[in-house]
Amino acid sequence: MSQILVLKEKSNERLLFQDLYYVHKPVSVKTSVTEAVCDLCKKGLEDGLSVTAISTDKKTRLCCDNHFPK
Repeated sequence: MSQILVLKEKSNERLLFQDLYYVHKPVSVKTSVTEAVCDLCKKGLEDGLSVTAISTDKKTRLCCDNHFPK
């Protein structure tokens, strides 16, 4: 914390400025990154196909244009 006290000469005013610094513990976040490819044919954006995520009961699956359920 830092403080600055300012005294005004023409009046009896005193101004106190304070800066408060809150210390936060860093939070570690575990992440993993994989290329978005179709779970069935293993083709993706580099092959000119768009990939869409589909949520099922157990997990999220990625499907290309050819394997996306209609």
